[in-house]
Amino acid sequence: MKTDYALKENREKWLRHPAMGDPSFDTFKRTGTVHRSEPPYEWAVNGSLFRDGDGKEYLYAGLYGSGYISAPGTYSHFETYRHDVGGWVNLGPGLEKHYYFENTPVPSSGCPDAVMFYDEGRGKYLLTYDWGTENEDWDNAYDSSGTTADSGAAIAWADSPAGPFERLSKPVFRNKDLHGRYGRFLRFYATTVIPRKNDYLALILCDSAQNFAWGLAAAAANTPEEGFSAPEMVLSADRQDYYPAPMEFYPAFVVGDTVYAPATSVCLNRNYQVIFSAKLEEAHRPEAWSLAFDGSVWHSVYTDDERYGIWGQTINGYVDEGGMFRVMYPSRDGRGFGTLSTAERRWDEPYGNGFVFSGHEGPSVTLTRDSYRTFTLDAAFTVEGGYADIIFDFDGRIGAETATSGCRPCGSSLMDYRAVRIRESEWELIDHGKTLFRGDAGKEIRSLRIERGEDTVKLISDGKLLLETELSSRGMKPLGIRTDEFTVFSCSRFVVDGKSMPSLFTVNSVDALLGGGVGECNFRRENGSLIGSKRVKWNVISSDIAVFGRTMPELCRAQVRIDGKIMGFIDFGGRDDGAKMLFQAELPYGRHGIELLPDGDIAVPELIALQGVREEL
Repeated sequence: MKTDYALKENREKWLRHPAMGDPSFDTFKRTGTVHRSEPPYEWAVNGSLFRDGDGKEYLYAGLYGSGYISAPGTYSHFETYRHDVGGWVNLGPGLEKHYYFENTPVPSSGCPDAVMFYDEGRGKYLLTYDWGTENEDWDNAYDSSGTTADSGAAIAWADSPAGPFERLSKPVFRNKDLHGRYGRFLRFYATTVIPRKNDYLALILCDSAQNFAWGLAAAAANTPEEGFSAPEMVLSADRQDYYPAPMEFYPAFVVGDTVYAPATSVCLNRNYQVIFSAKLEEAHRPEAWSLAFDGSVWHSVYTDDERYGIWGQTINGYVDEGGMFRVMYPSRDGRGFGTLSTAERRWDEPYGNGFVFSGHEGPSVTLTRDSYRTFTLDAAFTVEGGYADIIFDFDGRIGAETATSGCRPCGSSLMDYRAVRIRESEWELIDHGKTLFRGDAGKEIRSLRIERGEDTVKLISDGKLLLETELSSRGMKPLGIRTDEFTVFSCSRFVVDGKSMPSLFTVNSVDALLGGGVGECNFRRENGSLIGSKRVKWNVISSDIAVFGRTMPELCRAQVRIDGKIMGFIDFGGRDDGAKMLFQAELPYGRHGIELLPDGDIAVPELIALQGVREEL
């Protein structure tokens, strides 16, 4: 049976994961770079796009120093760009420096992130922006107790999207008021305030420091002058259903009666995004939110202006009357300096045939959810940057290497496979990191045919035989792609002919920490195991699952919940006689959240997940 994994109808047949990577079938086309950063504001990595009633576009560019740190005498701020006949024009900084909010003894000059909506009730343009006092730094950003430093979000109104803006002296929130009230979430920032029919909705990004988890909170106000309600978490790793992590939000946008909250992976691959959505009038309620797009939101192209993929926030924009979705997006160039650019696609045509898979600061790996023993693969592609591996006989684990931001795929997923490695005209046959054969095709390799028999492999490119050799089969295994750092793999054909079965993936224990929003600081390592008592969670697209791990006499019991339903218990307190099966469940194929809730220390296990429908076996 033949399957072309490059067709849009087969996009769900690929593994996509925040740390591993995302093969994207999106249809965005670039329309130009608006802002390129220069010292002392090297990191323009946040922004928003707005169109007014006259059809004019405005881009609000958030400017930071490198590392989000301001140089002496400078402050992070936003500058306003307007799209005029001759192109984009910089109108300059949006707000004045040294502003005092009420009951704040230190002036605020930092105001980097801004997002605009039209407030029909007031006939004004409403701008939401971040603020920070002039003595705020990374030493007090998560806990300013004992200091006069503070930060938060605020709003301002104007008669024009270009300003001038009249600030409301009462902030939407202050971090001093919220500190210590939201568990792991220690800092609130990057806020979008949206006028609704009878009130105002604030969507607020939350950060958990060394837990490396982000969340989205909601608050409401009858009027901003009266003040907003206490924020309530609406999206976070505490959700019991499928919730990819770690993902960072900002800013939200509205289409019709629905609000969309995009989020981007903060892992090194920088190529995975999700978009959650809710009915705008219900968006203050956690149960109103659902996953609208899981991957295939965005692809990177091989250009210096976006060398780092999506970096900073994620896409933001609007849908015009013709149904065109116009967005801005942030990245960093080859110098590591921020860039802000624009792109567009039709709102009702999010997916197309052919996919792009990229690695940026770190490598990426994706795998087919089908496994093959023998097969013929015909692929057409380009490789720009470093190298790409076309994987077969994958025999590794999947998941993140560390439970942190800036993590990469685990070492097993980058090593435990066979592959044909492509770099320009050069090729290698790789077996678990070892080069078995290598050669030069004489010209850039843009197609590859792999004929995999029981004990042989034949490689052909553009009709030319590259290699025929003996190589024993390892059984039914997934195919896949690995991209090197700063490499873009664009694929127009990936046709596999052969008998397939659903893949079995082993997801490592570290991934359960990321999925649960708990950092490794909460666990200790003993004899190769992560020991701790915090809730952990895997987020998988699968049917049947099994938990595989170790027991030790001193360990405790954990409740197993799947999609919020109690499914049983695991006693981790048995004899330590090596890893073994601890729990199994038969599930309908789909997106699932698998939680372990310990009543004391456990050794965090691994998860085995079947990537298909049980009846197909």
